Amino acid sequence: SIPAADVPAITLKTSGNRTVTLCSAHPKSPMRGCADWSAGILGLRELARAKSVSNRNIVVVMGDLNSSTDHPSFRALLKSGFKDASLIQAAGPNLTFPRWLKWPRIELDHVLFTPGLKPSGVKSFEVEGTDHLALIATLALR
Repeated sequence: SIPAADVPAITLKTSGNRTVTLCSAHPKSPMRGCADWSAGILGLRELARAKSVSNRNIVVVMGDLNSSTDHPSFRALLKSGFKDASLIQAAGPNLTFPRWLKWPRIELDHVLFTPGLKPSGVKSFEVEGTDHLALIATLALR
């Protein structure tokens, strides 16, 4: 249970007796109050801090995290053990919100992961009828 965030998850077993837990996260937006907004982002840290997490047991968190590296709560989330696929790929930010403007857009959607994966092909694209651009990444086991 993560306060102020919806986080459905599934754990998959890979060859070599490894696991990857895939989480779709959507912390509350700042429009619902800054305390809940921050709590939702910071609550995701518990996924990276779980005792079972290692290079053999990986966690991926993806979705509209309603935050960017400009936000202290998001920076604290990265310090907890998550890596951001966009930052690791180092091809520039993937500006995802709002979809209907070319500028100014901000990067609110992310693919985060704990050690044991290598990201590539991180990109955003338009999906009609949504307020954010979609964000995808290829994550390969190391």
